Amino acid sequence: MTAFLIIVLGAGLLLLVGAPLIVRGMSDPLPDLRDPVTVDLEEERDALLRAIRELEHRDDLAGDRREELRRRYEAKAAAVLRQLDERSGAVAAQPAAKRKAPARVPWAGVSLAVLFIGTVVVMGGWILPRTGQATVTSFFETDLDSGRLLRQLQRAADREPTAENLLALGDFYWEAGDVEGVSETYGTALDTLSPPPAEAAKRLGLLQMTEEPAVALELLQLANDVGPGDAETLFYLAEMQLVFGDFEASRDSWREFLTLGDQAGGGEEARNRLELLDEIIPLYAELEEDGESPELLAALGEAWWQAGEQELAVDNYFRILTEHDPFDVTALSRVGQMLFTAGRTEEGVLLLERAVTEGNVDAEALLFLGKGYYTLEDWEAAIDTWTAYVEAVGPEEAGRVPGLIEDAETRLAGGEPEGSPELPATTADAGVPAPADDGQQASTGQTDDVTEAPGELQLSAESLFTANCASCHGSEAKGGTGPALAGNPRVADRGMVENTIRFGRGAMPGFMATLPSEAIDALSDYVSQELAAQ
Repeated sequence: MTAFLIIVLGAGLLLLVGAPLIVRGMSDPLPDLRDPVTVDLEEERDALLRAIRELEHRDDLAGDRREELRRRYEAKAAAVLRQLDERSGAVAAQPAAKRKAPARVPWAGVSLAVLFIGTVVVMGGWILPRTGQATVTSFFETDLDSGRLLRQLQRAADREPTAENLLALGDFYWEAGDVEGVSETYGTALDTLSPPPAEAAKRLGLLQMTEEPAVALELLQLANDVGPGDAETLFYLAEMQLVFGDFEASRDSWREFLTLGDQAGGGEEARNRLELLDEIIPLYAELEEDGESPELLAALGEAWWQAGEQELAVDNYFRILTEHDPFDVTALSRVGQMLFTAGRTEEGVLLLERAVTEGNVDAEALLFLGKGYYTLEDWEAAIDTWTAYVEAVGPEEAGRVPGLIEDAETRLAGGEPEGSPELPATTADAGVPAPADDGQQASTGQTDDVTEAPGELQLSAESLFTANCASCHGSEAKGGTGPALAGNPRVADRGMVENTIRFGRGAMPGFMATLPSEAIDALSDYVSQELAAQ
């Protein structure tokens, strides 16, 4: 609606500017400031001079007659020139005459004023206060109510900056997705109130988790100190402590989280984290006490890998390759898989080839090496590698891989198979059914479910959502720290969804720098078409 009004106003202004050029009478003629007597004398002089010049070409007149007329015209012209000189002197000696233009109604200005005043009257009732860097307009009653509420909260916080008023205003900004308002309001609460509100510290910590993880950890710790027993604070605090390597503190936080009961949610993840910490804490203690060994690094790598923390696992495997055994098959396989997943296909293939050459190859190494060859369009090598994979795991456990071999054989023969194949991400995922003929990918619910076209690795929309959005919006998109998307009519606006994913909104970061345009398009379609319709 705002854009429509801007277009209407712009068109009106353009019409007012162009109307005087089209409609006669809407523009004033330029005033003639010359002296009328002088103008008459100049015209008479010019006429006499033309008559004198024309006499030279009058063959119909006798010579005596032409001479007589020339003398008469010259005498009269001389008299006119004398009058011009006298008039010029008289005009120069007098002040300039002020000629008053006839009064006329300035219709263009009047029309512009009416249009502007009418717009103000119409829009005045539905302009909302500034939030962030924009003033919002809306015809929706709910938005109008929100705008009025924001004005009330701002005035209350300005008059009495108490914990109640500041938190109410901060909560409004949080729900509205105004990061600037959230930071300013909660920051004021932390700086001016004692003790600082736990909710303000928690939400500022959540905002800083991506940009300043160390600051986020401090704020979450502060929130837990002043307001213990909050499930959301404990969940993110435990996770940040794990990231920063404070494993004992993380284990304590997860245990405290579990004491809150099922109402806290996230119990399964907490138990998985505790199981991981119970396994790695003794290993790190042994590492500190006895020093580094390939066996200990392999045990740590395996623990992190099975927990889904591939990057932390690869740190240990990389140390095995660089400091102990450059031919360790498991380390070569895991680092190669990680490089391939990160898009460094050629480097990943090199390490996976070394792992296969060394023997004792696990199935995942063969699976990923075949995917690497397929991505590089080395069809023959992909066929040989996947054939070895089928022989290693058996036809019953090979899942979609035989179909992928047929796809590669078709491409090797110069053909073009129908649709794009869905490549399994792991051996466990290899048994998921192949996609339908219309090219739509089957949803597996796996975070790392991938599809590939030759030379390109792409994530399915569901997997993109799981990997990037589910931690805040919930695994079923029914809400968490972020709003619910499933069944939400507001997210049916695809343009709004795409802009939010690209540039971020409120506490949500933008993904333009981390996701390719194809992935953002797929996510936008998935949220606006599938989730919104649930």
